[in-house]
Amino acid sequence: MASFSIERDALATDVVFIDAIELSANVGADWWGRIRAQPLTVSIHLHLKSEHLDRAAKTDDVRDSVHYGHLCKAISALADTPDRVFDGTAGLADAVTKVAVKLGGDAVAEVHVAVASTKLIPLAAGYALEKTTPIMGPKHKPVVPRISKDIEASAYLTLEKFVWEIIRAVCLSSDTIEMVTVRAEKPSALAFAKTAGVQISRRRSDFIVDINVGAIFQKSRFAAAFG
Repeated sequence: MASFSIERDALATDVVFIDAIELSANVGADWWGRIRAQPLTVSIHLHLKSEHLDRAAKTDDVRDSVHYGHLCKAISALADTPDRVFDGTAGLADAVTKVAVKLGGDAVAEVHVAVASTKLIPLAAGYALEKTTPIMGPKHKPVVPRISKDIEASAYLTLEKFVWEIIRAVCLSSDTIEMVTVRAEKPSALAFAKTAGVQISRRRSDFIVDINVGAIFQKSRFAAAFG
């Protein structure tokens, strides 16, 4: 069974990861329409909040970390129910993410999951699905519907502008946000490609600087006019 690993995000500081857990799971009909369990590998990178692993490093106690042994056992247990059918490999990835968040609790900032197989598609060297799920805390969840409503009421000519406006809105929504990455894809944009898109990352400080500069400029104009 070939493994599929996810490269660590350079911006993440603390990561607990497991590469290529072998299991047999039912992700729906196979290439020939048969619904049965198939051999798969699951890789997971659990991105934790900054410096979360410092405590385990100081105490030398795995209980102060996210125990990768328990994480592996919990993921493997997903396939232990013979009658369980996942909604494709994406459904399995979602189930793995939920297990990881439940185990990691408030320490989890983002979950990367990859589901891979060498037998899912005949004559293909391999198949892999990657899914990344940012985990929002209670203070950030109300931001989502508000931004969604604002974006739905807008119209942009480019994906670049669309993505940039989302990033700006999220960054300015809370002083607890350090950095935001947004990826947008446009299906069927190219005749012989599945999709095309852009991805932009910005820090909250980028927009705070813009606001401060704008305020200073306005103050200078006022002083020049009435000084």
